[in-house]
Amino acid sequence: MSPVLAALWISLSPVGDGYLDAPIIPGAQQLSEPGRYESPKTWEDTLTYYKWHFKSRGGVRTRNIVNLPHIRAKYIQSTRKSTKWQGLNIYEKNGHVRIFVVPRDPPEKSG
Repeated sequence: MSPVLAALWISLSPVGDGYLDAPIIPGAQQLSEPGRYESPKTWEDTLTYYKWHFKSRGGVRTRNIVNLPHIRAKYIQSTRKSTKWQGLNIYEKNGHVRIFVVPRDPPEKSG
């Protein structure tokens, strides 16, 4: 997919709970780039929120991306093909906890 087409697809995507209907922690501040948020909570509290949020809903897998002294990150993957978001990157650097919504590639049109 071309970058222009991807940008157009992302810009036309409806907003629900958050960007692409992704669950965004309450009180998060949307940053200048689409799909990026700053969490109002600490690293631990943000992860606790998402663990609680998905406990009864399911449909996700979580894995560590990196865990170093100055940065740590987790990836929450949506296992439901019906979601418009593929995953959430949650990371902490310099005391700021940020969330990035990874959009799902639009379905290929045949013919």
